[in-house]
Amino acid sequence: MKTSETSSVEPIVVKKVVGNSIIDFSDILSIEEPLEIRVAYQDLESEVVKNISVTMRTPGNDKDLALGFLFTENIISSVDDVDSVESFASELGELNIIQV
Repeated sequence: MKTSETSSVEPIVVKKVVGNSIIDFSDILSIEEPLEIRVAYQDLESEVVKNISVTMRTPGNDKDLALGFLFTENIISSVDDVDSVESFASELGELNIIQV
């Protein structure tokens, strides 16, 4: 169970082998979850939404991650190219989505 909704770590009990014995050992693991990055823009007649990437990341600062990704891929050249950044879950609630 996660320590909080925005936590990037999770405590977990693992088995540790010490000599001929196996003991329970509490450890802290980094959490990784998928993030879909979408770009929405106005075409001549309608809005177009394109899935640019699905990446694994440690949750938190997703909007900054998406903007940085789009900048390094030369999809945007500055924050002035962006009208809005929206965050939402997929229909199944399993995948976080950032739409720029």
